[in-house]
Amino acid sequence: MNAKKILLLFVLLTGFAATKAIAASNVKITFRFKFINIEAGYDHISRMKVYVDGNLAGTSPEKKESELNTVVVEVSKGFHTIRAVVESLYEGNWEEHIAANDYSIDCLYERSMKYTKKNTNIIIDFDINVGTVIKKK
Repeated sequence: MNAKKILLLFVLLTGFAATKAIAASNVKITFRFKFINIEAGYDHISRMKVYVDGNLAGTSPEKKESELNTVVVEVSKGFHTIRAVVESLYEGNWEEHIAANDYSIDCLYERSMKYTKKNTNIIIDFDINVGTVIKKK
């Protein structure tokens, strides 16, 4: 092998190792959410948008509120502010499912904390009769 090929191989392997190291230093946050006690005629199409430090990091698929939905985002280890909000499709427009928009409950998760381990699971029940119930595992 000539010197150019050896150098190219070294650069490729070093880049691969660096990519794996960066991925290993990230934390996956999985949001699983569902709605409970939906009134007849109000099973809107919805989605969840997750913001990390003010930047959009992920969006769930669009599903009816009665269906279980999931969105996964990755953050670097360390302190972050996470905001996850459900949007509902109402009369052709996406709007945040919050009391300020005339919804009965705020479908919202907001936390600032230090993320240090992998696979943080946040399970949320949006109970129209009770409010938002967050179960973190």
